[in-house]
Amino acid sequence: MPVPLVPVAIGVGKVALPTLAKEFAKRGGTAFIKKYGRQTFNALVGGTAGYEASKFIPTIHGGEELPKIEQESFPAEDKIKTWDESFKAPEKIQTTEGLEIPPQEKIIPPGFSKPSIVDTSILTKDDVSKQTKKLVPEKVELGPLTKVEKETALALKGDKPDYYSRIIKAIKETKQTKMPYDQWAAIAKKAGSKEELDYLDIKGKETISKEDLLSEIGFKDIASNIMVTTIPEEDMVSDFDELSLGFENPGSKKMNVYQIDLLPETSEDAEFNLGKKIFQASPAHVKEKYGRNQFLHTRTQVGLGDPDAPPADFEARNEDFSDQTSIWDSKTGKENAKNISEKLQNTLIIDEIQSDWIQSIQKYGTKDKPKAKVLKGSEITPQFIKENFGDFYDLKIEKFKTQKDLLENTGLSTNKVLYSTDMATGMRAVVKRIDENLYYVFTDKGLTPESQSVAFGEKETAMDHAKDFAVADFPIKHSKKWVAFALNNEIKNAVLNGQDSIAITNGNIQQSRSKQEGTKKFYDQIVRGQLEKIATKYGVKLEEISFEPNKYLRLQENLKKLEEREFEETTVTREELYKYISDNTMDSGSIVNLPDFREIILDNNVARNEDFDAFVAALPKGTELMLFKNKKTGEINFEYPVVAKKFMLKTDKTLKRFLEGFQQWAESRGGALIKMKLPKKLQKEILKEPIKFSKAKQQTERLFT
Repeated sequence: MPVPLVPVAIGVGKVALPTLAKEFAKRGGTAFIKKYGRQTFNALVGGTAGYEASKFIPTIHGGEELPKIEQESFPAEDKIKTWDESFKAPEKIQTTEGLEIPPQEKIIPPGFSKPSIVDTSILTKDDVSKQTKKLVPEKVELGPLTKVEKETALALKGDKPDYYSRIIKAIKETKQTKMPYDQWAAIAKKAGSKEELDYLDIKGKETISKEDLLSEIGFKDIASNIMVTTIPEEDMVSDFDELSLGFENPGSKKMNVYQIDLLPETSEDAEFNLGKKIFQASPAHVKEKYGRNQFLHTRTQVGLGDPDAPPADFEARNEDFSDQTSIWDSKTGKENAKNISEKLQNTLIIDEIQSDWIQSIQKYGTKDKPKAKVLKGSEITPQFIKENFGDFYDLKIEKFKTQKDLLENTGLSTNKVLYSTDMATGMRAVVKRIDENLYYVFTDKGLTPESQSVAFGEKETAMDHAKDFAVADFPIKHSKKWVAFALNNEIKNAVLNGQDSIAITNGNIQQSRSKQEGTKKFYDQIVRGQLEKIATKYGVKLEEISFEPNKYLRLQENLKKLEEREFEETTVTREELYKYISDNTMDSGSIVNLPDFREIILDNNVARNEDFDAFVAALPKGTELMLFKNKKTGEINFEYPVVAKKFMLKTDKTLKRFLEGFQQWAESRGGALIKMKLPKKLQKEILKEPIKFSKAKQQTERLFT
C-alpha cells in the first residue's frame, strides 16, 4: 500500500514531504532553509513525519532511493486529508547569487580632498594608538577646579612633603643599608642633577651605612627646610610700589619669599627669631628677617584694572599682532583698556622673579670656588685688562729714560698704570699703579676697593679677601632651574586661590625698571621659555597682551604720590649727592638702602646702577643736579633719573616738564604680559604631587621630575 502523502505547511501553501525531501537532497541544508524556511526544515527532518520523509533522502541512508514499503490498507482519509493533486509547487525564486555587483563610485563635492588611507599593515597596536592620539588631540579642559576637585587632589597628596630632594629620597628608599661611597654616589647621580650632586659632595673611599651617610649630608638637605612666607603689606620695602604694575584687584598684591629655615646660631639670632645666617638678601628688596637665607622671591598681583573703569594709562602700541591673540581696535590702533582688564581679571600676574642668592653665585662664585681673580702684579697684562675690563679700564706701561727717573716719578719699581675712563668727559683717570710684587683682587666690576687702596702682600690674604665676595653654596645655580621652581610654586598658589590663569611680564617692562644689562633677555628668553615648556606639555597656547604700564605713562599719578609723601623737586650739588651715596655704602663696597635701578643724566649721557656712583664721583665740583628729595628726612627718591640742572635747562625749566618729554620715548618700550590659561590636568597634578627641588638631567623637559 503506498505511503500517504503527508503535507507540510509553508509560507506559500502546503507541499508533500517526498517533494520537499527531494528538494532537500538536491539543494542541501543551507539552500533549502533559504528557500523554504527554518520551520519547514524542522518539520522535514524531525518527528515521525520526518522519519518517513527521510526514507526518500538518499544521502541520509546512502545508496539509491529505497523501494516503497507495502503496508496494510487503512482508511487514511479518515485521519489525514489527502493532498489536493491540483496543487502546483511554487516557481523557483530567482536569486542574485553569482551575479557581479558593479563597483560604486563615490562622488566627492568640490573643495574637499579625498583622505588618504593610513597603511597599518606594519603598525603595532601601540603605533596605531599613538597615531590616533596625534590625529585627534586630547581636548584641554580649562577653568578653575571645583571645590570637590581641589579637595580630591589635596587628599591624594596626603602627608607627602611640599618639597623634597630626589637624591635624598633615592638614598632613603635604597634597600641596601651599607655600601661604598662611590656606589651611593652612583645612585645619587642617577636620581638628581649634577649641581645637587656636587653640592652634597658624596665622596670617600670606605664603606658607609645609609644612616651615617644621611647624617653626614642631612644638614645640606635644603628641600626639607624650605619655608615660604607672604610678607605683610606693612612690612614691604618702599620700592615695592615703584616696581609693580599697579591697578591690581584690592588686597591681591603679594611678595612671597622662599627661605631656608635653620636653627639659630647665636643668642642674638634666637632673640630676634632668626636662623643661622648663610646668606642675606639685599636690604633694598626686603627687611632682614625676610632676607635671611632667602633664595628666591616673587612679586605678584591679581588682575590689572577694573573692566568697568579701566585705566587709561596703558594701551597697546600700533604694531603687527598677527602672531598674537589681542583684541585690536582698528580705528585707534590700540587695544582697548577695558578688554585688557577683562582678560586679566582672574589672572595671577607674576610681576617679578628674582634670586639674589643664585645671582650672586653666578656673579661671584661660592666660598669654596670664588670667581674673583687673584693676580700678582707681574701677572696683570694689557691683554688681560682688555679682555676682561676693556669697557672701562686701560693698562699702560709708562716709559722712563732710566730706573732713577722711574723711582723719582713714581716711588715704585714698576711702571704699570691702570686707568679708568670718565664716561662724561672721556678723560682718563689713574686708578692704581700696579706693583709687580703685590697681589690684587678683581671681580667682574674691576678691582675691589681694598685692592685699589692697599693691595695685598700675601697671596693667602688676597684669597681670603676674594672669598668675601663669594656666597654660600646652593644646589641650584642655573637660572632655568630656579625659574621653573618659582613658576611651579606660583601656579600652585594660583590654583589654591581659585585663579584660572597666570601671566608673566615681558623683558621691556623689567628693562624699563632696572636698566640692568641682561634683564630683558632673562625675562624674554628664560622666564618665558620655561613657561612655554609648561604650556607645550599641557597643550595650551600662550597669549601676549600688549600695553604700556610704564612709570613715564603713569607720570602724573606717580608724581602725585611722591608729593603726598613730601618729596619735591630739589637742587643738590655733586658733593651732597656723593655724601648721600657714601652714607649708604658699606665698607665692603656693597650698596645698601639704595634701589638698584637709579640713573643719572648729563648732556645726553646716561649712567645706571653700579656706574652711577663712578659717574657722580667724576662730575666737576659744584655741579648742580635736580632730583626728588624729602627735605624733612633727607631721603632721595631714585624712581626717576637724577638730571644735571645745566643740561635740563636747555629744554625745560622744571624736572617735571623734563620728565614729561620722556613719555614719547616710553611708548616705544613695548610692555606686555604673557598669559597662560591653567588646564585642569595641570592644576590637579600641581596639588597632588610634591614639587621636586632638583631635576634629573634626562627629565628636564618635564614639569614634575
